[in-house]
Amino acid sequence: MSAFDQKYWNLCQAVVWVEFRNRKLVEEYANAETDAYQALHFYPLMWEERKLEKVATLSDLLLRLVNGSLVAQGYRSDEQAKLQNIPPSQWHDIDLRPPRALDARAGHRGQELWTDVRVKQADMLRLWRTREETSGRTKYDWILLEKLFRRAAQRNPAFSKNDLIEEVQLEYKEIAKGEPPGRSTIQRRMKGWLKS
Repeated sequence: MSAFDQKYWNLCQAVVWVEFRNRKLVEEYANAETDAYQALHFYPLMWEERKLEKVATLSDLLLRLVNGSLVAQGYRSDEQAKLQNIPPSQWHDIDLRPPRALDARAGHRGQELWTDVRVKQADMLRLWRTREETSGRTKYDWILLEKLFRRAAQRNPAFSKNDLIEEVQLEYKEIAKGEPPGRSTIQRRMKGWLKS
């Protein structure tokens, strides 16, 4: 089985998939160190030679981790060796330096907060599809939209449905880097969200 088809990807593999959507890079970075990931960005001329086109950034991955639409697992460095899900709230304290997740809190900077961080390959392919795949499929990430809706409704219980839709559209535009669906399109989906 190739490194691309493994159940879990390390942080380097996840980031290069988000940034370049390139299968060969994901395979190359299966055992990558920090220097290897940094070198790719220090020498963008390599992109032309390898026919790479950057389509997103590291922050796109981080936003998904923060909002909980992507779950990562790892070993917390200050606890017993136990693989666990990294809570979305933890990502605010992490300086992402693939393949490392460093502590960004004052007094702890540079120390590894989580080790052996991994994400499910299936989640990565669902959230960041290749251009060939997305051309014939749904235009919007409805899983993300539902999560944004539920979070907005919880944070703002006094908001009207129209206010919630507006909030969701603004957040979606920021996170997904694309135009959100229109009000009536979200309203149709919202009926199902409110029932469940």
